Amino acid sequence: MKTNIYLLGILLLALTTWSCEREYSAPPLSIPVYTGAEANITIAKLKSLYAAIEDPTLIDVDYIIKAMVTGNDESGNIYKQLYIQDETGGINMGVDQNSFYTEYRVGQEVYVTLKGLYMVKYGEQLQIGYGGTNANRISWELFNYHLFKHGWPDLNNVEPTVIELSSLKESMVNTLVQLNDVYFTGGGVLTTVMTTRPPTGH
Repeated sequence: MKTNIYLLGILLLALTTWSCEREYSAPPLSIPVYTGAEANITIAKLKSLYAAIEDPTLIDVDYIIKAMVTGNDESGNIYKQLYIQDETGGINMGVDQNSFYTEYRVGQEVYVTLKGLYMVKYGEQLQIGYGGTNANRISWELFNYHLFKHGWPDLNNVEPTVIELSSLKESMVNTLVQLNDVYFTGGGVLTTVMTTRPPTGH
């Protein structure tokens, strides 16, 4: 009887060791594929249609943009805005969410269904947003309802336009450009706070 119990213990120990050493393969990842209607408007055309607006204006037409993500909030220099660009120009989208770069990385191709969103103007520049919200930003839930990723993000999909500073023009606003041999006075130096000491008494 003791021999049987001893053998049973060895068997259980062996099974436990074997189960702990098993390697589980990672679950398969499904590449995102957009299956909706084809893009039917460019960013440049969209901006020309709404160029004269002053107040947030509802987009009530089934416009669809195909674009590439060129800027997000990963660096901390962009706050609650996603920059997208196609072959005709660029535009930014206000989104009420932090750290969304984990979902929309630079080099990610996206399709944007615009009907139900708003064109807004801030600083004399057009943006895609939503009327009546804080800073006209799109809620995260609605943002994901209107944006569709296609394929995996690839930085090779994003190439800045190399240009001279003197050649910058209005159509390049919100697009990715590269300026070579440009220097700024005091660049990289922290701002100095000047203080004035009160006069000392006798």
